[in-house]
Amino acid sequence: RRPWALARALLLVRCRPGLCASARTAEAAAADANWASAFVQPGLDNNVNATANLRDTLVVAGSFTHADGEAVPRVARWYGGRFHAMAAGFNAQVTALAVVGGPLYAAGAFDSLRTHPVPHVARWPGSDGVAVGSGGPNVQYNLALAVDGTNLLLLGNFSQIGPPPVTAPYIARWNGSAWQAMSGLSAPFTPVARVGTPLTAAGLYSARKP
Repeated sequence: RRPWALARALLLVRCRPGLCASARTAEAAAADANWASAFVQPGLDNNVNATANLRDTLVVAGSFTHADGEAVPRVARWYGGRFHAMAAGFNAQVTALAVVGGPLYAAGAFDSLRTHPVPHVARWPGSDGVAVGSGGPNVQYNLALAVDGTNLLLLGNFSQIGPPPVTAPYIARWNGSAWQAMSGLSAPFTPVARVGTPLTAAGLYSARKP
């Protein structure tokens, strides 16, 4: 609905940490009307790994901790011409964001949000984040998220998720109340999309596990 959201997201990813200078954004905006020039120094102080459109508001997440001198620990929303913190943020890097049916989901190396335990996958049903299920994957790095209808897919190098423990090699599905296993592959994969009926995945695997 708002083309600026995508333009801002692309611009954020292209900028090096702390180097989103006004001259660079102005040059991009002048060359293409779809580029926004709102992001200026000092901006975010470290990498952006993921973006999402949450109710027509841009959300960014990554390894940054501050924006324009304000504390925004690894997740922030853009409105009113600047970035704002979402709750108290995460204690470690966020690698993926997704919006499923309204709530925002995040995945990454973190294990707490504010003072609440949040084992590597979180969601915002309202203004505050909560854990997804009672436990996360047994390997927490390079996690990715994908949307499959009303379900959330978690992808990564893990083999199990829970408790209660669910054997789920490299991919698991959250159905809104519990984690479920899916037919696994022989190696990790991260790009996933629903194309018509089948779910399409790409990676380094060579065979599908039964």
